[in-house]
Amino acid sequence: MGHIIQGRPHAGEQQLEHAEARADLVVRPPGPAGELRVIDYKTGERDRSLEGAYFLQLREYRDILSEAWRVPVRGTLWYVESGASFEVT
Repeated sequence: MGHIIQGRPHAGEQQLEHAEARADLVVRPPGPAGELRVIDYKTGERDRSLEGAYFLQLREYRDILSEAWRVPVRGTLWYVESGASFEVT
């Protein structure tokens, strides 16, 4: 299992313009790769109209973490109820 670097409880969705800019979960997977994963999870139904903003937010987290830790970072958007996940490119 990876090491959790930072996480926070998610007590329902917030509107993006009022949300605090903090990643839901950052994980360092086991192994020598030195890669981090930043995961933003959503509850409720998938809302495709908001995904552009979610992906932008994940790219910002990814870029900040990559610069700070000097390692590759992968971003994933995960819908908890359905289990659907999307990697941010």
